[in-house]
Amino acid sequence: GGAVPLAVPIRDAILKAAPANVAPHVHIDILSRENDPGVVGPPTFESGLERQLRSAQPAGYDLLVYLGHGNVQPAHVGASPVGLLEFETEDGQSHDPRDSKKLSLLLQEYPVPVVVLMGCLTAAEVAAAMAEDVKRDFPQWMRGSQGVAQGLVNSESGVYATVGMRYNTEAEDAKLFLRRFFESLLTEDRGNVETAVRAARQALFKSG
Repeated sequence: GGAVPLAVPIRDAILKAAPANVAPHVHIDILSRENDPGVVGPPTFESGLERQLRSAQPAGYDLLVYLGHGNVQPAHVGASPVGLLEFETEDGQSHDPRDSKKLSLLLQEYPVPVVVLMGCLTAAEVAAAMAEDVKRDFPQWMRGSQGVAQGLVNSESGVYATVGMRYNTEAEDAKLFLRRFFESLLTEDRGNVETAVRAARQALFKSG
């Protein structure tokens, strides 16, 4: 509904940022409903993410970016709520929430060393009829993404580094963060995730 930015333009910006000697070694697959040759499947858990991680073996992926909403699921009395990521159902008509435990188990089988969770997104393009619902759900989406990031760090998923959002993230901020993150990762201090995160945060700070 316009609350999550399109992935293809972000992919194009990342590839454009890569220097000529690095670009041939950068490969990006997208799980989305967008119509583009780089889209390899739908943004679902089994037929999308799990199938794609399996097909990339034995080399696997170096980095996984989740660009979407988080959520929280109430837990038993006295326990912390469970963080969720909102994948899509097979028909694309609804959400299919998955918690950090399910994601961790999947990443144990098909390891990805770095995971970036760009959750809790909205955009100026959201229809007026949706605006109030989006605003209402922001805190819940954000807590969900935070919970999954922490869950991956605490698990035996094999993930070395997880980048999560601490605040509500507008779509333009998400695009700026990812663009600057990959620019640093590919052209400046190559392969250094901490430096790339710092560069991306500085870009957000400078943008206000």
